[in-house]
Amino acid sequence: ISAINKLSAYGAEGEFKIGANFFRLFNNSYISPEIGIGYGIFALNAFTLNYPSEFALDESYPAHLFHLPYVSLQVRYTKAFTHNARYSFSLGGRYTLKDTHTTTLQIGPHNASSLLHLPPVMGTGSAGLYYSLGKRSELSLQVDGTFAQERLSAGGSLRYAIWF
Repeated sequence: ISAINKLSAYGAEGEFKIGANFFRLFNNSYISPEIGIGYGIFALNAFTLNYPSEFALDESYPAHLFHLPYVSLQVRYTKAFTHNARYSFSLGGRYTLKDTHTTTLQIGPHNASSLLHLPPVMGTGSAGLYYSLGKRSELSLQVDGTFAQERLSAGGSLRYAIWF
């Protein structure tokens, strides 16, 4: 099997959250319940699988664009352990509002389509370390994960933030 085009995919996501901070539950810590609404886009560029055989037909997959609106709910626990440093953990869930998508492919001269089902409910979790570099900047290290039945996704980030 050889691919005529490289498999190329990308995604983008944005989310708006609102919540509240409940202080004085424990020493130097707070709990934040949050509710959010988000929108993700996942794009898969067209590609073809070429079979060097007279008995197998080439498979062509056209470009697909998946729209993924969702709502989320999570609870975050944050604790300061020095004047400038704190850590945070969160657990939550995510409900995908559009969890069924149509995909198509072509095998030789034949076309077909199929439904792609995404998990409607996913769990989320995160952990982070934050260090304030002054009144208007912060350095953070974050690990995030999403999990559902037979699916697991994780990512990490190192961020430098400045507030104006």
